[in-house]
Amino acid sequence: MQKKIAQEVVDMVEKCIVQMSDLIPLVEKHCSAEEIRAFRRGIGFTISEIQDRIADPIYREHMDLIPKDVDYVPLPGPTLAEIGGEDG
Repeated sequence: MQKKIAQEVVDMVEKCIVQMSDLIPLVEKHCSAEEIRAFRRGIGFTISEIQDRIADPIYREHMDLIPKDVDYVPLPGPTLAEIGGEDG
């Protein structure tokens, strides 16, 4: 993926994650304990999937796009191009 496009995707993914996280206080204020627990679990799962399937493959190809203030290195794995080339 071209670096410019990768940067745009990463920026949008980060905004999406923040917006999803911002939903939690709303649910906590208006829902039951069971609903909150289910919602938080769903948000956590969704953010994890976004990170694993979109952000990490981009970061593996463009390590310099990882935010400077974050102590993070993606686990070894494929880039988006490698994932897209897999059969099945």
